[in-house]
Amino acid sequence: MTTLTPPELAAALERLPRFPLAATPTPLEELPRLAGELNVPRLLVKRDDLTGLAFGGNKVRMLEYFVGDALAQGCDVFVGGGGAAQSNHARLCAAAARRAGLDPVIVMRTGTESAGDATGNRLVTELLGAEIRWLDKDPEMRDRFAASTFMDELAAELEAAGRRPYVLYSSVHALGIAAYLWCALELAAQLDALGIEKATVVATSEGSVTAALLLGARLLGRDWQVRGVSCRPFAEDDAERLPHQLTELAEQAAELIGVKGPLTAADFDLVDEGAPAYGTASEETWHVISQCARTDALLLDPVYTGKGMTGLVRMIRTGQVPDGRTPVFVHTGGLPALFARRGTR
Repeated sequence: MTTLTPPELAAALERLPRFPLAATPTPLEELPRLAGELNVPRLLVKRDDLTGLAFGGNKVRMLEYFVGDALAQGCDVFVGGGGAAQSNHARLCAAAARRAGLDPVIVMRTGTESAGDATGNRLVTELLGAEIRWLDKDPEMRDRFAASTFMDELAAELEAAGRRPYVLYSSVHALGIAAYLWCALELAAQLDALGIEKATVVATSEGSVTAALLLGARLLGRDWQVRGVSCRPFAEDDAERLPHQLTELAEQAAELIGVKGPLTAADFDLVDEGAPAYGTASEETWHVISQCARTDALLLDPVYTGKGMTGLVRMIRTGQVPDGRTPVFVHTGGLPALFARRGTR
């Protein structure tokens, strides 16, 4: 199996086109009072909600490379989004495009969040001046790529008008996985500084973040148990399909940096914490969100990170974090969605 030193991995990533957007490295912080309530010696949070651009989040790291690719191709329009009106991805696609001088065209799926006044992520996306195109398809977000054909039609329309569009169907993409290896590099250095060799690393992700953290751990030779927590209920075949899809994407990401992919489908450990529905938090998740706020002033959102932390809390309480491993929660952002949930608590 190929292993790289941190400088070797960093050098490989620097060879890819990149446009600077993120405030990094993001901090690794202690959650001492939450750890006390959960009766564990230590609990850490990697603050990728603090990447800076337009309220931050994990997508900023990925968009450095997506935007870099767009600029390298001479594009002048960035077509992205594809999610619900409260999409963090849509917000950050619009912000990254604006920062790079590209015009953002953002696709959003119709649903309850498309009605009424703009709040949360949708408000920020509109403030950024993005041209929003609405797609009346798959509002429950069962299919990440349901908007692909619609995006292709938009690209053809833009090309006919003399524009040069860059189309990003989803952040679940080999280049996004490669970009997020920077988080794995930072986390490795920060855990080394604390003298921590064994960790259980958990993120709200059944996609690029999980694949990147697992790939990074293997490439750097780190002893990390990596678990991805879903923010939407698994479809019937997700438990079998997703690991194979992510293995293929991780292999493509490894190829981008010139190494052979070391992962298999059996390496992926995905947790279904998506109930009752995408965008809707359970009472247990709201309890965990409140617990994190009142113990260590850590704010989570009900769509993504609240569900991820609920998964980690459950793992700790049921003994799924082995003795000797330090739990690390990767906070991937999403806080604007918290302000679109009026009346839910």
